Amino acid sequence: MLRRYNRLLVACYVIADLLSAAAAFLLAYFIRFDSWFVEFVPVTKTQPPFSQYLYSLPVIALLVPAAFQLQGLYRLRRGRTRVDDFFAVLVGSLLAVLAGVATVGARRCGGGLSGGTYLSNVAEAARLAGSLDPDLILLEGSGAAVPPLRADRTVLVTSAHRPAAALTAGLGPVGVLRSDLVVITMAEHGCVDTREAIEAVAPGRATVAVTLRPSPAEPLGDGSVAFFTTAPPERASGLAERLEADVVAVVPALSDRQALREALARDDVAAAGTFLVEVKAAAIEVVCEYAAEHGIRVVFCDNVPEPTDGEPDLDAALLELASEAVALRA
Repeated sequence: MLRRYNRLLVACYVIADLLSAAAAFLLAYFIRFDSWFVEFVPVTKTQPPFSQYLYSLPVIALLVPAAFQLQGLYRLRRGRTRVDDFFAVLVGSLLAVLAGVATVGARRCGGGLSGGTYLSNVAEAARLAGSLDPDLILLEGSGAAVPPLRADRTVLVTSAHRPAAALTAGLGPVGVLRSDLVVITMAEHGCVDTREAIEAVAPGRATVAVTLRPSPAEPLGDGSVAFFTTAPPERASGLAERLEADVVAVVPALSDRQALREALARDDVAAAGTFLVEVKAAAIEVVCEYAAEHGIRVVFCDNVPEPTDGEPDLDAALLELASEAVALRA
């Protein structure tokens, strides 16, 4: 009887969130285009027809309950405080907003010594993104392949742990020369060699040295935590120390499926009540499946770049590049 009541209560929550999300989405349209708000922030482009918003309404309405489900808001459990609920709703709402950003996925396969790829649909994805008529297109890539596109502004991300010679030999200079800004991660112990290599290739190129701070997607609570990260063993413990949680185990082998299976058999990992996991394919296939089978809570972890002492503001530098890119097409 109690279980049936809980299911009915969760269903009421989901329906209420669906209706609230739909109402907020429609209200945002009227506030933006048909209210006093227009006097303060004029509409600079053609007002989209209301019918377009109605077509998008079911998707937007479903995003909010989906994000709340990811945050565990529909799991009824004792010991949950109002503070926990507040932060879960906040993060869930942010996830729903981010999910509402128009996103076009692309893929590549292989990367040769010359920087080319065996197979890629990045150009087609960029054309599709352009057809949506956005003010700004953000192209995100990874790996050593050279993008088959030209961007108005480019940011190169490298690591202070990477040999500096990698930036001055082979295709290393290509990435530096294509960039308007170089972000140097893992620079908590300095990055003199990396900066000298960048200066040798592109004198005067702007750089920002940062450290990476692990940022859980939701509060970890007071229970024990096992932290799964892609960081190398020598850095993983330092990252765990920055977490405000009772970390009882650190597993740095997040890209190695066999090593993950061996780690899950350890007593300290199995005893953890929460798995804090960076998002990688191996993490989903091995760690999250194990957690689901054993009733262990999973919290995803982001890594937030923070400038080291004396470094420029990274957010301000990125926003400036974005403004410059938009101005070029105005």
